Amino acid sequence: MFDAYIWDFDGTLFDTYPNMMTAVMRALKDFDLDIGDEDAYRIIKRHSIKKLVESHGIANSEFVQVFHQYERKIVRPALPFAGTKNTLQKIQDNGSSNFVLSHRDENTLNDLLSRHGLLNYFSAIYIIDTGFPRKPNPAGLNYIIEQFSLAKEKTVIIGDRPMDIQTGDNAGIYTCLFDQDHLLDDLVVDFHVYRMPDILSLSPIQSNTEITP
Repeated sequence: MFDAYIWDFDGTLFDTYPNMMTAVMRALKDFDLDIGDEDAYRIIKRHSIKKLVESHGIANSEFVQVFHQYERKIVRPALPFAGTKNTLQKIQDNGSSNFVLSHRDENTLNDLLSRHGLLNYFSAIYIIDTGFPRKPNPAGLNYIIEQFSLAKEKTVIIGDRPMDIQTGDNAGIYTCLFDQDHLLDDLVVDFHVYRMPDILSLSPIQSNTEITP
């Protein structure tokens, strides 16, 4: 196992995308954009909401204001992925540490983690409100590494999008793609997993590994 696991939140720890996509589609309608939900989802997973809306001539800053108005009302029922609590517990029992580095707002993130009894499994949580540049800039990741004296060769970042992997590459640590939809099979990454429990089988001696059920 690794000594440190640095987690993304949306689409990695919690299955928030169904709720997020409902908000995205409502906001797209408000901007008179006719984009299929599957197409929108694929663009967001591979790139970002910013990429989705700016490619259609809409300013991201304007869109996200409307999106967040919808999303804050409907994201609360989101659940952690199957096996999340057990995975975090086993990492902690092994003497390793869990961290969160996310673009999610602090109130929602802490609320979801607390409601599902997961908050105490994390040594520290860093979110967009902390002031770090957005991923794939590695500043937030590097801060965690330096603040907790983490060995890069024993640290892995886990996320569901290319920007998470790019962030890890930019910081010089191991990268793990959590790809439960099998949407990013072409992405070059140290580890490619499809189920939460598979993360427990990762170790620094492996690389370029795909773990299938």
